[in-house]
This record gives sequence, structure tokens and C-alpha cells, in this order.
Amino acid sequence: MVKKRCEFISHDMNGIKIFDHQNKALVTITINPKGLECQHCGTDQCQHVEFMLTLPDIAKTVRQKIKASRPIN
Repeated sequence: MVKKRCEFISHDMNGIKIFDHQNKALVTITINPKGLECQHCGTDQCQHVEFMLTLPDIAKTVRQKIKASRPIN
């Protein structure tokens, strides 16, 4: 059996938590008005963010939260 690199753990007001099996690390991805940021990698362009976006319910919630937090011009 092949083990996935990342595993969804939970989400709350502070962001999404996933476990990275390769690095043996609990990773938090925060949501802010500019978008997403992986606290482990310090970017929005990493395997953790990519994995998180493959989770349909989570990705939809994230898009809604980002849209709601942006100022209307």
C-alpha cells in the first residue's frame, strides 16, 4: 500500500492543518485577504497548498473566505 505524502487533519478559524508524512510535520495553511500561505514553507506555491486545493470541500470554503475578506472597490 502506498502512503499519501499529505493527509488532511482539520480546519478552523486559523487555517487548514495537514500532516506531511515525508517531513513528519504538522503543517498549517493560513487564509488571508491575499490568499493562502503555508506556514511550513512560507509560500502559497508548495506541495502543501497544492494538496489542500485537491480537497473539494476545503477548497470551496477557502475560495469563499478569501472572496469575503477582500475589500470591495
